[in-house]
Amino acid sequence: MRALVIDDSKFSRTIIIKDLQRFGITDISEAANGLEAIQKIDSGSYELITLDLIMPGMNGIEVLKYIKQKDASTRVIVCSSSDCSEIDTEADSRVRCLKKPFTSDKFMRLLSSQLG
Repeated sequence: MRALVIDDSKFSRTIIIKDLQRFGITDISEAANGLEAIQKIDSGSYELITLDLIMPGMNGIEVLKYIKQKDASTRVIVCSSSDCSEIDTEADSRVRCLKKPFTSDKFMRLLSSQLG
């Protein structure tokens, strides 16, 4: 499984990557902003993307719209300290929101429910 971690915080990316590795995902790329994320998404497909909402340049909502247009089957976990009310997780079961700060256990439970 290929995963992409998108967050402008290196600390957050590191924590999420460690949790993904604990879950057994080893093919992990990272992006520090929305534009870098778009370039990575255009160069390959990902089964799972974690996404921060507040980033410089292109924000997470814009990136999420792009992801849905590019590959609607991609699972997305929005990991953000901001309000996720702009994201309709009820209408799309492939998108889930996790408010920062969160525990590794909570993230792992969400991964299990999303990926089986």
